[in-house]
Amino acid sequence: MRFGGAYTRAAVDEANTTPDSAGTGPDPSWLNTGPIVGLTIGVLATFLGFAGILWGTWSVYRSLESASSSQLELEQLTTRITRLDERLSSSARYAATTGDPKWETHHSEALPQLRAAIEEAAALSLEAMPAATGGRVSRSERARVTELEAAAFQLIRNDQTDEATALVFSDAYETARQRDTAGLAFLTHAISEKLSREVDRSKERMTTTLVLALMGSGLLLLLWLALASAIRRRLEANAMAERESRSLTERIQSAQRLESLSVLAGGIAHDFNNLLTGILSNAGTARRKLPANDSAQRHLSEIVQGSKLAAHLTSQLLAYAGKGQFQILARDLSAAVTEIQDLLETSVRHKAKLTYDLFDDLPAVQADPSQLHQVLMNLVLNASESIEGEVDVIIRTRVIELTEADLGGLVPGSPLQPGRCVALEVEDFGWGMDRETLHRVFIPFFSTKSGGRGLGLAATLGIAHRHGGGIHVESELGRGTQFRVLFPASDGIVTRAPETPVSDLSGHGVILVVDDDDYILEAVYAMLESYGYSVRVANTGRKAIEIYEQHCDEIDLVLLDMSMPVMFGEETFRELKLFRSIV
Repeated sequence: MRFGGAYTRAAVDEANTTPDSAGTGPDPSWLNTGPIVGLTIGVLATFLGFAGILWGTWSVYRSLESASSSQLELEQLTTRITRLDERLSSSARYAATTGDPKWETHHSEALPQLRAAIEEAAALSLEAMPAATGGRVSRSERARVTELEAAAFQLIRNDQTDEATALVFSDAYETARQRDTAGLAFLTHAISEKLSREVDRSKERMTTTLVLALMGSGLLLLLWLALASAIRRRLEANAMAERESRSLTERIQSAQRLESLSVLAGGIAHDFNNLLTGILSNAGTARRKLPANDSAQRHLSEIVQGSKLAAHLTSQLLAYAGKGQFQILARDLSAAVTEIQDLLETSVRHKAKLTYDLFDDLPAVQADPSQLHQVLMNLVLNASESIEGEVDVIIRTRVIELTEADLGGLVPGSPLQPGRCVALEVEDFGWGMDRETLHRVFIPFFSTKSGGRGLGLAATLGIAHRHGGGIHVESELGRGTQFRVLFPASDGIVTRAPETPVSDLSGHGVILVVDDDDYILEAVYAMLESYGYSVRVANTGRKAIEIYEQHCDEIDLVLLDMSMPVMFGEETFRELKLFRSIV
């Protein structure tokens, strides 16, 4: 029930700490406020700018059109007045020369038209030059000419043709006509000069307006470019924040799943290991009690062998859960590879060719030698099983300077920090993995091979994390896979792993066995007795202290389970040490 409770608590913790996918990521409201305000300002500035440009252009255009229209009107009036004036003079002279009174009719028809034209010209004169007198001069001189022409027509009606002819060709008539023409010219020139200046000013204003319009359009273009750049940067920042948020959420969820599986694997391995301890103990005791030639010896050997294989599986589960028993030493990774090179060569598939690229002067790493060997063996076996044909599997060691950015590429849950690291790389050029497989490859019992148990890579991850390291994986379908196990570099002096001598376990003395599992107590009790020892047992830490207090002078050794309920092994150990120091 201890395993079940642990798994339940882990599941509850995962449910309570899993981020709400709907609430992850940055609040987009503040990210969008700036672009909206900038866009609003840009639209208003563009509207006002183009409105001003259109209004100024239209105003200048109207002014130019008005001045041009006045010029055209003046030219038409001048032409009309000149023709009418010539018509009046010609009518008077033809009438005087021919003595035909019908020309008086032509004269009387043209005279009102001439007066109207002069009045229009006088009006333009007043608009163009309010102080000008050209209008009055032209009208007075024309009136004088008209009086002489009227006198000539009166003489014609009196049959005094010669006198009428003399009058219309006299110096007085010519002088009046010249004065009339000069006044009209003065009037026309005054208006023309004024209108020409108006046209020139309108053209200058038009040019200025066009230049300002171009400058305004350029400023508006720059404004829109700056606004577009700001919006693009803000959107990119928003998208990057969302990607980072999703990546962080995925990493957190992945780490929580791995943590839950770690608790599950540790609980299973612990309980299963207890059963295996009892099986191995009882089998070993039975083998020693039976004659060597007994037929049951073979069956007992099979039981021991199968139990050791099962124990290897539990050791991988414990390594994944980070609960394996380690003996930490300063080790050289290249030397660790060389130590099991023969074993690697005989373990891989026949068509896999191992190639070594080992750095000679590696800094030491603090690690358990057997765990390093297990990591290397797991990675090499995994690589050799993922290839077809004669393909190289490269085993490489080197030094890496790990940066903060590199941490994001590690499998979630790594305690590794930036700095100098020693890398163990195993690279193959086999099938490779897709994205989904790559995300699941470290989950216990997940395997893409029909006969695989799915524990090798899970155990490798647990060992790496337990040693303060991490794992980085790169893989692509059809191009192979590279596993890189990183360990923090150490300044320690490299030491060799101690060899455990094999000796006879028989002896004498009193051993206190403390374990909360009665099955283990019975098995260990029988095994130790078969070796010649006297055994006392306790199924709780408190009972062990009571027994030790009564028989401390007799007890030579204490075998203590460190994961007992109620009173933990560490607490029991401290109490026992304290009691022994008092005694």
